[in-house]
Amino acid sequence: ADVEFDGGNDVIHSVRLYPEQVTVTTLVPQSIYGQKTADDFSVVARRDDIDSTTLRVSVTGFPHNVRIKSVEPDRVQYVIIK
Repeated sequence: ADVEFDGGNDVIHSVRLYPEQVTVTTLVPQSIYGQKTADDFSVVARRDDIDSTTLRVSVTGFPHNVRIKSVEPDRVQYVIIK
C-alpha cells in the first residue's frame, strides 16, 4: 500500500510497506460478533528510531467495545519510493 512518510526535515516520500497487510486479532462481545469490519479500525506504522529499518505497527482507532488481543506482524519493513 502507498502511504505518506514523514522523513523529518526531508521531503515527504511515498513508501511501500512489506507486508502490505497486518492481522488484528480482537475480543468482541458475542452480541456484535460479525458486525465489525476492517473499516472500524485504524492502524499506523511509525518509525521508532531514525536508524531503524522497520516500522512499529500500532492500532490507533477501534470501537470502544472491542479489545485488541494482538497485531501480526507488529513490525513492517519499508522501501522509500522517490
